[in-house]
Amino acid sequence: MSILIREATESDKPVLHQNFMNVVKAGEAFMHDESTSYEEWELFWFGKGVTTYSAVEEGTIIGSYILKPNHPGVGSHIVNGGYMVAANQQGKGIGALLGNHSLSEAKRLGFTAIQFNAVVATNASAVKLWEKLGFKIVGTNPKAFRHKIQGLVDTYTMYREL
Repeated sequence: MSILIREATESDKPVLHQNFMNVVKAGEAFMHDESTSYEEWELFWFGKGVTTYSAVEEGTIIGSYILKPNHPGVGSHIVNGGYMVAANQQGKGIGALLGNHSLSEAKRLGFTAIQFNAVVATNASAVKLWEKLGFKIVGTNPKAFRHKIQGLVDTYTMYREL
């Protein structure tokens, strides 16, 4: 597997948007829903203060992640991230590759820790991945996510120092 992870470009946007909407339509991971407009997605994935990365294999975008300060001002030393892997690429270790890359990038950018505000508790593969990469569950948000199949489920706040 020869995968290049690089900062996303303007020309990546159509594929990244489609991958994002596929994840949203599945209704199992992101807080956004199917009514999310392109403009809302673009602000979330490419807005001010957001650094966006694309994972590319043989010219095809197979995943992406973002890093942005979790809060402004005195909370800006903690980074927040969002991750997605193309549906046809899941289960191949790309999430771990993106996760490890993001740890290095976040540290390089001067952040001291990463916090995920809402990892869906029923997304066992994501929870397992983040724990494997050293994240701890530091809080549970009861019934904070409307899962497309399971209804209201918990989310976890996960944290890792860099």
